[in-house]
Amino acid sequence: MFVPFDNLSDDARVWVYPCSRTLTDQETSVLEAKLESFIQNWLSHQKVVHGSGLILENRFIILAADENAADVSGCSIDSSVRFIREIEQLFGIQCFERSHLYFIGNNGQTESMDFREITSAWDKGQIQERTLIFNIHAANVSDIKTNWMIPITSSAYSRFIPVAK
Repeated sequence: MFVPFDNLSDDARVWVYPCSRTLTDQETSVLEAKLESFIQNWLSHQKVVHGSGLILENRFIILAADENAADVSGCSIDSSVRFIREIEQLFGIQCFERSHLYFIGNNGQTESMDFREITSAWDKGQIQERTLIFNIHAANVSDIKTNWMIPITSSAYSRFIPVAK
């Protein structure tokens, strides 16, 4: 059952899928409809999942589930992964790149880089203390609402920044 994101409890579980490129507005509209359709039919152990979905920055797919209604595990997670794989095929994108840092670049646009490039990017001024990153490791709705964008110096990536060590 699709539930508006803001109506989910703060402890509802989330999965963040970063897209390998920014989607067009038209692609985002198509994806939003597909996301709602998937969630409307999402089941876990024959129980209806009370879930929601968002597309943030035309770049991040957020799936959310209220596990008070139905635990999401095993086959229900597999079905969501299959759904995201179908989205990858449809739009020619990748959504499972976990070794990348997603951030607001100096140009104001969403950028990404392999986390192993952070020190080099810092040295070149591409990343600075005030650089905001997207928290793709969010665990629940509260994280999306309150910690979606955080300074890189307050993140786990700070260990790669010389000044933060």
